[in-house]
Amino acid sequence: MKRQNTLFLLTSIFCFTVAAIMACTDDNATMPSIDDMEEALIDIPGMDSLENRLTEKYGVPMYFYAQVNKRGDYFRRMFIDTTALQAILTTSEIPGNALIAMETWFGESNPSTVFFRTKRAGEWLSGSFSPSDPDFGSARSINSCNNCHNTAQTTDFTFTQPLIARSIQENAVQFIECDIGPTGPCDLATYLGQ
Repeated sequence: MKRQNTLFLLTSIFCFTVAAIMACTDDNATMPSIDDMEEALIDIPGMDSLENRLTEKYGVPMYFYAQVNKRGDYFRRMFIDTTALQAILTTSEIPGNALIAMETWFGESNPSTVFFRTKRAGEWLSGSFSPSDPDFGSARSINSCNNCHNTAQTTDFTFTQPLIARSIQENAVQFIECDIGPTGPCDLATYLGQ
């Protein structure tokens, strides 16, 4: 019951914040209803309710904002912590202490490693864990992660920052198709919609 109350509270805060931003930027905007939000999720395998868009499955309240489909049956699901999401709704920038998690999947029933990045003192630290043993405490500076993410300087060293913004703006999980193998990132232009 406590988890349901937490999820309801997070959902309410998110909906009202989005509505406030929309009201400030568009005189004809209306707040998306819970039904509208659930409709956007209904076609996502395993994500058929609003409660699954806001999740605590790794012990941290997180918001599911994107899925990157790659070559074969490999895909990535992207999450950002709800505290960072609240800051992004206000400033449009990823704040310090933000946490972004990336689930990796080899088919719908085969979850693999969860990779994550967290922003501390302006620096991105990285880590990973098994989905069955979450541990965000292992974050550190990893050269291979940093070298790859250095190509995304214009989006705060994250490839999916544009997808966070579009997910909020369109009130829907964003889907990207990328014909790259499992270990490489898509070209930044793909995430930017170019």
